[in-house]
Amino acid sequence: RHDISWFSGAVKPDANIHKLVSTLTPAIEFRDASLYNNYVVTQLGHLVSEAFGDDWGTLVREKIFKPLGMTNSATSFAEARESGQYAAIWAVDPDTKEKVRLPDQADDVFEVIKPAGGVSSTAADMAKLMLMLVNDGSFNDTTLLPPGALKNAYSAYVREIQPSTTWERPFFPGADVQLGASAGWFLNMYRGHRGFSHLGDTMAHHSSLFIFPRTEYYNGTGVFITSAATGAAASFWRILARWMILDEIHGDTPWVSEDQNV
Repeated sequence: RHDISWFSGAVKPDANIHKLVSTLTPAIEFRDASLYNNYVVTQLGHLVSEAFGDDWGTLVREKIFKPLGMTNSATSFAEARESGQYAAIWAVDPDTKEKVRLPDQADDVFEVIKPAGGVSSTAADMAKLMLMLVNDGSFNDTTLLPPGALKNAYSAYVREIQPSTTWERPFFPGADVQLGASAGWFLNMYRGHRGFSHLGDTMAHHSSLFIFPRTEYYNGTGVFITSAATGAAASFWRILARWMILDEIHGDTPWVSEDQNV
């Protein structure tokens, strides 16, 4: 996915992303399958900036944060740190196994791809965003998207070559299956129902946003989970917690319990 080029610091924040993307070697043929790429999403952010004649961060603040009242969200890591609410970055020393705190500036490497992962937020602010998403683009008396716009985003998708799973039967009594990608979302199936999700990762901040649109079974549900930790377990547990919360909300018997050693 070419992430090493920016993660290593070789590509700087002022790089010409348009030119860079055109030089990347395709991993698969166009529309053959879904394959997330941070540069492609960053490119979309630049295209939006050019279309509106303003920088990406200003557009996000003016067109999303302000209308929704997301007062504790930022579009740069420096701005998030200045708020005094930036979650500390912790890791485990591989030699001593002791918990150590990483420099707060460790996430600055992600400034290169801000449209793909530059938003810092809180659970309270993300709840407002999720309410807008499950209410067809409206929040309270504010309409951010025209009626039906999200339906199109939730419908069209490019399939996975091999549907991926975080866990599956028969080893677990439930399954989390990712089928492909839609317009800005990953398409998931859980308990036979279609939902939409996106993950976010920096050096040690991991988040998960999941939406069940309004259906006969679900009355529109969103779950946002975030943590500050390192290692594969941090990524795994945010998805596990997602399903536990959704089962509780909808009155389903949670399949995750202590006696299952999960």
